[in-house]
Amino acid sequence: MAKHYHSIKGIEEAHRILDRAPMRATRIINKSLYAAAQVVIPDLKSAAPFPAAKELVAHRIKKTPNGRALIVGFIGAMEGEKKFDWFKAYWANYGTLTRRDPNHSFDYPIKRLRQKRRNEVGQPAQNFFENALRGKESEVISTFEKTIEKNLDELYR
Repeated sequence: MAKHYHSIKGIEEAHRILDRAPMRATRIINKSLYAAAQVVIPDLKSAAPFPAAKELVAHRIKKTPNGRALIVGFIGAMEGEKKFDWFKAYWANYGTLTRRDPNHSFDYPIKRLRQKRRNEVGQPAQNFFENALRGKESEVISTFEKTIEKNLDELYR
């Protein structure tokens, strides 16, 4: 019985493309997430309650079990003046004491001791963060999809 050998032209090129595909796909996804973050960041900076809070607005791309996640918001520093600025922005957004935002779930709810003394005390919740993001979800998703489509050719280089 005669053996038949088939040669496929370009198999080395196909292997090279397939080997690079996961690395390039990750790069395309990160580029697209960055472009999507740029839609929201100017609104967050303009909604910041005080000038130092504008410096805290940032984005992070985080690896999760389901893929990649985009985190946009007031990213806090671990020490120094920026840490205090982060707390001030947090308190301004969610409020303090009895004027906390009722729609937000806090890890440590306020203790209702001496109700009369604590009635209507504290900084009121401004919800500037949620107000800046309201209505932007579809724009963020469309920017992400458009950027992926625009950079899809990079996957096959």
